[in-house]
Amino acid sequence: MLARKNNLMLLLGTVLVCAFLVTSLASYYVSRTSLRAQINTGELPLTSDNIYSEIQQ
Repeated sequence: MLARKNNLMLLLGTVLVCAFLVTSLASYYVSRTSLRAQINTGELPLTSDNIYSEIQQ
């Protein structure tokens, strides 16, 4: 009975660790994609405009 309980606890712990890992990886990839999109649409055009205006001066 004790071995069965230990196996169940090990299985439950493994499932929880795997679920946490999957959730963390999904969050990382969503954040990375969002940050890249923000940089491409917001920051890079401003940077290129600043460089262009510096060249014009």
